[in-house]
Order: sequence, then C-alpha cells, then structure tokens
Amino acid sequence: MLDSILTGGNGAGFPNQCAPDGPSATGAVRVLAGEGLSFTMSQLGREGEDVTFTFQGPPSRAVYLIGGPAAQAQFLPALRGSLLVRPPRATEFMGFTDASGQLEVVRSIGLLPPSFDIRHLYLQPFYSPTARQVAQHGRAALGAGALYVILDERF
Repeated sequence: MLDSILTGGNGAGFPNQCAPDGPSATGAVRVLAGEGLSFTMSQLGREGEDVTFTFQGPPSRAVYLIGGPAAQAQFLPALRGSLLVRPPRATEFMGFTDASGQLEVVRSIGLLPPSFDIRHLYLQPFYSPTARQVAQHGRAALGAGALYVILDERF
C-alpha cells in the first residue's frame, strides 16, 4: 500500500450482541513510504480521437505512462508497487506535475491496424523524481492502472 491508511471497522452495535472492533488489516499487507500517483481518463475511445489524461501526485515530478496489450501483476519493491502491464509494452513521457501535483495531457489515439475492430490497452503511470529530489523524496513509484478500450471509428 502506498499513500494509504488502514482502519478497522466498528464492532457489532446491535442490542445483546458484543463484538470487538475489527482489525486494521488481516493477511499480508505491506505499507510503503511515499506518495501515490493516480490518473483519470475516459475508459472508451474511438481511433483518431483525442484522450485527456489527468494525473494527480506529488509536485514537480516527471510522469511517464506505460502501455501494452496485456496485463500482469508483478510486485517491484524498488518502484513501490506492482507493475500491471506485461511485455511488450511502451513507455511515454507525459510531462511534469505542477506545484499542486496536477498534470493534464491530451494525446491522439491514432489508428487501429486494418484487421482490428477493437483493442484493449492496459495503462499505468509512474513518476520519477529529479536527481536533486531523490535524497529528499525517494525513488520512483508506480501508480494505479487502468484499461482503455479503443473502438474502430465505424462504431
């Protein structure tokens, strides 16, 4: 878990029932230091259209977006998260977050190959601090992933 807090639930509050408050976590939970990175976008688009990515994370960080046709879940402690995009994958620099930690980017989807009517694209952002920021803020961190569905323009 990155940039999160776990709290337990309240015990049973019904008359004549006594139950202890729930634990903060059960099972294997690993709390990681650092700030998270999230992003929003539409989940469906057509080839040739633009898509807007809105990132929210720590200020003044370089943001990259990983994309690929298949998903996975591989925990990478050095990147403080799980890599969710399986090879083959591509990485694109999106820009730097501003002083409030926001970044908005518009990109064109492009065209699907002629034999495709639909394509699934798994996306995951990550941020990287500048060389000066590493000592103060730590390493890079993976963000939450998303599935983007691209339709042929005929649909």
